[in-house]
Amino acid sequence: MSMPTNSPNFLAVESSDAYSSVAIWKDDMLCVRESTTHNDHAEVLTTMIASVLDEASLSLSDLAAIGISQGPGSYTGLRIGYATVKGLCFASGVPLIAVPTLAALAGAIEREANLSPQDDNYCCVPMIDARRMEVYTQTFLPGLQAVAEPYPCILDEKFPTRLADRHAYYAGSGAEKARRLFPAADWTFVDYPTVRAKDLLPILEARYLEHLFEDLAYTEPLYVKDFEATPSRRTPLCNLRAAHPDSASAE
Repeated sequence: MSMPTNSPNFLAVESSDAYSSVAIWKDDMLCVRESTTHNDHAEVLTTMIASVLDEASLSLSDLAAIGISQGPGSYTGLRIGYATVKGLCFASGVPLIAVPTLAALAGAIEREANLSPQDDNYCCVPMIDARRMEVYTQTFLPGLQAVAEPYPCILDEKFPTRLADRHAYYAGSGAEKARRLFPAADWTFVDYPTVRAKDLLPILEARYLEHLFEDLAYTEPLYVKDFEATPSRRTPLCNLRAAHPDSASAE
């Protein structure tokens, strides 16, 4: 990944996947913090942000913009990430930029697989785990040109979109479970297990130059599908009956 040495200072925050990460680009220096524990966004995000700002010798007011991974991904992770960065932006007056998570992951695929946007014979299919055999995915032409909106895909029912005349490269937290299904003649697995905050930075800068800032009062994560709450297996039956009194008559 490369950015101009005179680039403004950016902070990127990724909380859409299982692992939290933050990154700062200052001149030609990249400072990162990455969690190694699943789903600890609430515990580590603010600490990591403070730590990376300290390493870069920056305050919030020194930032040109803060970027947040927009989703899709973990409902809880996205909500925590958005709440965190919106609070920072409200307090500092620094603009907020939403970075589409799957586009950032597609950019990482291009870099990891040494693909050139000048070529015209491939597509990138990033995949974020959505539990069981489902993934959030999207198909990109070279240079991160999206051919469709993000969507959920159940892998053992259908394959994600692969353009017929192009070889597909896929990676992300949902990609490993696709390896036994996808024919290697058409699909290449790229060993890049999760999107990271540093992957947001190129798109963050491009959106900053286009002044694509979010309205803090109304911006929300991109969830793709509605949240479906399920009762805990440890919930006492009497509590379930109290919440759903008609269920008793169905026994």
